[in-house]
Amino acid sequence: LKEHFGEEFVILSKTEALEMNLFGLPGQSVSYQADDRLGDLIMFPKNEWIVRQLAGDDSGPGSIGVHGGLSRDEMLIPFLAMRF
Repeated sequence: LKEHFGEEFVILSKTEALEMNLFGLPGQSVSYQADDRLGDLIMFPKNEWIVRQLAGDDSGPGSIGVHGGLSRDEMLIPFLAMRF
């Protein structure tokens, strides 16, 4: 992956990403549920690249997710939380 996509993506192992505290709160371990959902490799798009997740059926593929990267616009997405 690094040979073919290293110019366009930051590629880390799950262990590297967790050791860098890229997920969750600083100084706290990620939950079992979050750890279970992380893949063996994590790819962050650089610059203007995105990763698009597609799902298909008889009517054809449809977009079910767009995963942004490390561009300024993607890094400055506001976060809103509400306690119910």
